[in-house]
Amino acid sequence: DAPFSVDANLLHSSSEGKVLEDPWSEPPEFVHQRTVSPMDAPDAVTEIEIEFLKGDPIALNGKKLSPASMLAALNDLG
Repeated sequence: DAPFSVDANLLHSSSEGKVLEDPWSEPPEFVHQRTVSPMDAPDAVTEIEIEFLKGDPIALNGKKLSPASMLAALNDLG
């Protein structure tokens, strides 16, 4: 058995395993798949603009995107 598992898709990423069961222990770097450790996070704010049409997101920062492309672009932002 592996000590942990990592699953990821367009909608989420998750990590689980014995190495993560102790809430007093800092998680290993592999847990930060789409983000960075809070200690390594930038101090600058990143602002984004999402345009909606009838409740559906249609553009990110002025660029028209399909729903899947929008999720991928947002994941790239962290």
